[in-house]
Amino acid sequence: FNALYERAARERVTMLASSGDFGVENVDVVGNPYPFATVAFPASSPYVTAVGGTTLNVNADGSYASETAWNDADGASGGGISQYFDEPVYQYTLPRQMQDLLKRHRGVPDVALNADPQTPILVYLGFFPDPSINGIHFIGGTSGAAAQWAGIVADLNGYAGHDIGFLNPMLYLAGLLNNRVHFFHDITKGNNTFDGVKGYSAGMGYDLVTGWGTPDFRNIVSVLPPK
Repeated sequence: FNALYERAARERVTMLASSGDFGVENVDVVGNPYPFATVAFPASSPYVTAVGGTTLNVNADGSYASETAWNDADGASGGGISQYFDEPVYQYTLPRQMQDLLKRHRGVPDVALNADPQTPILVYLGFFPDPSINGIHFIGGTSGAAAQWAGIVADLNGYAGHDIGFLNPMLYLAGLLNNRVHFFHDITKGNNTFDGVKGYSAGMGYDLVTGWGTPDFRNIVSVLPPK
């Protein structure tokens, strides 16, 4: 599978995957949880854009207010450090403090989006044999966040008039410039400790809970030349 993701990146395709919904807790092949922090595949692949989760707060008029790392009774943003994959080149630009933590291994996630079932998104389901089930549903989880990021990538490609290629190197460049151009909402509150397994804390800049944060789509589009 990772060879497939590598080929996709070489061919300028962005593959996206959710970072998981249980913080740093993952299970082995027979369903037993590991007693230490782990990350999930394929989000941990260096050729995949890993998407974590946030809790989104909005104002009364629906405008953006704030976000925290998603972590409540429903679940928590996956994230952490792969012990299998080496640190990709695009993460070499992360600061020394993060490098000391990564120890030359892949950090997860890269970015995030609203994933809290308590601040859900709407989807339309129309494939159930029982028509009474079809219709609008509320959902949460980082799978929904990853799907929304896929839509963002499609919008960016459409606006630019061509595929913009594998997204991760550009995301990390944008992260470095975030103090100058507000490409991301930087999530600085919360953590992904879950079910007694100690995780990581969100903080300024890149972190192992929400990555660079959530997109400020208007500013991201502003640096792309229109078709």
